[in-house]
Amino acid sequence: MLVNKNIKTAVELKPDSPNNENLDKKFNITDILTIWGIWARQQTLMHNKPYITTLACDHKPELILDDFEIVLIDSLITKLGRLKSIKSQNEYKVLKLFYFGELITIHDRSVIALQTISNIANKMHCDETNIKEIKRNAENYVIGLLAMQTMLTGIESDLFNRINLNN
Repeated sequence: MLVNKNIKTAVELKPDSPNNENLDKKFNITDILTIWGIWARQQTLMHNKPYITTLACDHKPELILDDFEIVLIDSLITKLGRLKSIKSQNEYKVLKLFYFGELITIHDRSVIALQTISNIANKMHCDETNIKEIKRNAENYVIGLLAMQTMLTGIESDLFNRINLNN
Protein backbone atom coordinates (compact mmCIF):
# COMPACT_ATOMS: atom_id res chain seq x y z
CA MET A 1 0.00 0.00 0.00
CA LEU A 2 1.35 3.42 -0.94
CA VAL A 3 1.36 5.99 1.81
CA ASN A 4 0.90 9.66 1.02
CA LYS A 5 1.77 11.86 4.00
CA ASN A 6 -0.30 14.73 2.57
CA ILE A 7 -3.59 12.84 2.80
CA LYS A 8 -5.47 13.39 6.02
CA THR A 9 -7.40 10.36 7.26
CA ALA A 10 -9.71 12.08 9.70
CA VAL A 11 -11.23 15.52 9.39
CA GLU A 12 -11.94 18.02 12.09
CA LEU A 13 -15.24 17.85 13.90
CA LYS A 14 -15.44 21.66 14.08
CA PRO A 15 -15.35 23.13 10.57
CA ASP A 16 -14.69 26.68 11.83
CA SER A 17 -11.37 25.88 13.54
CA PRO A 18 -8.19 25.94 11.43
CA ASN A 19 -6.26 22.69 10.86
CA ASN A 20 -2.94 23.96 12.22
CA GLU A 21 -4.56 24.61 15.63
CA ASN A 22 -4.78 20.82 15.97
CA LEU A 23 -1.01 20.34 16.08
CA ASP A 24 -0.64 22.02 19.47
CA LYS A 25 -3.43 20.11 21.21
CA LYS A 26 -2.81 17.08 23.38
CA PHE A 27 -4.98 14.04 22.68
CA ASN A 28 -5.77 10.91 24.57
CA ILE A 29 -4.66 7.54 23.18
CA THR A 30 -8.35 6.68 22.82
CA ASP A 31 -8.70 9.46 20.22
CA ILE A 32 -5.83 7.99 18.23
CA LEU A 33 -7.19 4.44 18.46
CA THR A 34 -10.67 5.66 17.50
CA ILE A 35 -9.24 7.13 14.31
CA TRP A 36 -7.34 3.88 13.73
CA GLY A 37 -10.64 1.97 14.07
CA ILE A 38 -12.36 4.25 11.55
CA TRP A 39 -9.45 3.81 9.15
CA ALA A 40 -9.37 0.02 9.60
CA ARG A 41 -13.13 -0.26 8.96
CA GLN A 42 -12.79 1.90 5.84
CA GLN A 43 -9.97 -0.33 4.57
CA THR A 44 -12.04 -3.45 5.19
CA LEU A 45 -15.06 -1.94 3.44
CA MET A 46 -12.95 -0.75 0.51
CA HIS A 47 -11.52 -4.22 -0.11
CA ASN A 48 -14.79 -6.13 0.48
CA LYS A 49 -17.42 -3.56 -0.53
CA PRO A 50 -20.08 -5.88 -2.00
CA TYR A 51 -19.92 -8.21 0.99
CA ILE A 52 -19.50 -6.05 4.09
CA THR A 53 -21.21 -2.97 5.50
CA THR A 54 -20.69 -1.26 8.83
CA LEU A 55 -22.94 -0.67 11.81
CA ALA A 56 -20.27 1.45 13.47
CA CYS A 57 -21.05 5.06 14.25
CA ASP A 58 -18.04 6.79 12.71
CA HIS A 59 -18.03 10.15 14.46
CA LYS A 60 -14.96 12.10 13.46
CA PRO A 61 -12.74 13.10 16.37
CA GLU A 62 -11.07 16.48 16.02
CA LEU A 63 -7.63 14.87 15.81
CA ILE A 64 -6.02 14.75 12.38
CA LEU A 65 -3.56 11.98 11.52
CA ASP A 66 -1.82 11.39 8.25
CA ASP A 67 -1.68 7.97 6.61
CA PHE A 68 1.87 7.33 7.84
CA GLU A 69 0.74 7.75 11.47
CA ILE A 70 -2.31 5.54 10.92
CA VAL A 71 -0.20 2.79 9.36
CA LEU A 72 2.24 3.11 12.27
CA ILE A 73 -0.57 2.60 14.79
CA ASP A 74 -1.89 -0.32 12.71
CA SER A 75 1.54 -1.96 12.76
CA LEU A 76 1.83 -1.52 16.54
CA ILE A 77 -1.56 -3.13 17.09
CA THR A 78 -0.62 -5.94 14.69
CA LYS A 79 2.59 -6.43 16.67
CA LEU A 80 0.53 -6.80 19.85
CA GLY A 81 -1.64 -9.41 18.10
CA ARG A 82 1.40 -11.44 17.05
CA LEU A 83 2.70 -11.87 20.58
CA LYS A 84 2.12 -15.38 21.87
CA SER A 85 1.16 -14.72 25.50
CA ILE A 86 -2.47 -15.09 26.54
CA LYS A 87 -2.33 -11.62 28.13
CA SER A 88 -1.22 -10.05 24.84
CA GLN A 89 -3.83 -11.96 22.85
CA ASN A 90 -6.56 -10.75 25.23
CA GLU A 91 -5.31 -7.16 24.96
CA TYR A 92 -5.30 -7.38 21.16
CA LYS A 93 -8.80 -8.88 21.12
CA VAL A 94 -10.21 -6.15 23.40
CA LEU A 95 -8.60 -3.34 21.36
CA LYS A 96 -9.84 -4.81 18.11
CA LEU A 97 -13.40 -5.40 19.36
CA PHE A 98 -13.66 -1.99 21.01
CA TYR A 99 -12.07 0.22 18.34
CA PHE A 100 -12.51 -1.78 15.11
CA GLY A 101 -15.57 -3.88 15.88
CA GLU A 102 -16.56 -7.44 15.10
CA LEU A 103 -17.53 -8.93 11.78
CA ILE A 104 -20.99 -10.49 12.21
CA THR A 105 -23.67 -11.78 9.86
CA ILE A 106 -27.19 -10.34 9.92
CA HIS A 107 -29.74 -11.58 7.37
CA ASP A 108 -27.05 -13.08 5.11
CA ARG A 109 -25.12 -9.80 5.11
CA SER A 110 -21.75 -9.30 6.80
CA VAL A 111 -21.47 -6.18 8.94
CA ILE A 112 -18.85 -4.65 11.19
CA ALA A 113 -20.40 -3.79 14.56
CA LEU A 114 -18.60 -1.88 17.32
CA GLN A 115 -18.64 -3.64 20.66
CA THR A 116 -19.20 -2.07 24.07
CA ILE A 117 -17.22 -2.93 27.19
CA SER A 118 -20.17 -4.99 28.48
CA ASN A 119 -20.50 -6.88 25.16
CA ILE A 120 -16.79 -7.67 25.22
CA ALA A 121 -17.05 -8.80 28.85
CA ASN A 122 -19.86 -11.19 27.91
CA LYS A 123 -17.88 -12.58 24.96
CA MET A 124 -14.76 -13.11 27.06
CA HIS A 125 -16.69 -14.43 30.09
CA CYS A 126 -15.37 -11.94 32.62
CA ASP A 127 -16.56 -8.75 34.28
CA GLU A 128 -16.41 -5.22 32.89
CA THR A 129 -13.72 -4.12 35.37
CA ASN A 130 -11.33 -6.73 33.96
CA ILE A 131 -12.08 -5.66 30.39
CA LYS A 132 -11.44 -2.01 31.26
CA GLU A 133 -8.10 -2.99 32.80
CA ILE A 134 -7.15 -5.12 29.78
CA LYS A 135 -8.10 -2.22 27.47
CA ARG A 136 -6.06 0.26 29.51
CA ASN A 137 -3.05 -2.10 29.49
CA ALA A 138 -3.30 -2.51 25.72
CA GLU A 139 -3.53 1.26 25.20
CA ASN A 140 -0.46 1.71 27.42
CA TYR A 141 1.35 -0.96 25.38
CA VAL A 142 0.73 1.06 22.20
CA ILE A 143 2.02 4.23 23.92
CA GLY A 144 5.08 2.28 25.11
CA LEU A 145 5.83 1.05 21.60
CA LEU A 146 5.58 4.61 20.27
CA ALA A 147 8.03 5.75 22.96
CA MET A 148 10.35 2.82 22.22
CA GLN A 149 10.35 3.64 18.52
CA THR A 150 11.37 7.20 19.38
CA MET A 151 14.13 5.92 21.66
CA LEU A 152 15.48 3.35 19.17
CA THR A 153 15.42 5.56 16.09
CA GLY A 154 16.37 8.81 17.76
CA ILE A 155 13.59 10.46 15.80
CA GLU A 156 11.00 12.09 18.00
CA SER A 157 7.54 11.05 16.88
CA ASP A 158 5.14 13.94 16.42
CA LEU A 159 2.32 11.50 17.16
CA PHE A 160 3.90 10.51 20.50
CA ASN A 161 4.38 14.16 21.41
CA ARG A 162 0.68 14.86 20.86
CA ILE A 163 -0.47 12.14 23.31
CA ASN A 164 -1.62 13.42 26.68
CA LEU A 165 0.12 11.03 29.08
CA ASN A 166 -1.60 12.48 32.16
CA ASN A 167 -4.89 10.63 31.57
